[in-house]
Amino acid sequence: MHPFPHIRPGHSLTRQNTFRNLALGFTGAMCVAAFALYESKKYVEGRRRADLEIYDAVVAQQRLANGEKNRSE
Repeated sequence: MHPFPHIRPGHSLTRQNTFRNLALGFTGAMCVAAFALYESKKYVEGRRRADLEIYDAVVAQQRLANGEKNRSE
């Protein structure tokens, strides 16, 4: 018995529609690429923020050691 008896060869669901398949493949690839870029942007932003906090802490520690006042005042 056929696994899907209502879908036979030549049925509209089994016919190849090349343009539709290309469009769906392209759309899927774009969605995957957009998601990958979004996740990498979040990762890089988090790393940048952490590095900036470390840099600010080191600079503040050096200023404190040298007896300088905070320049933003």
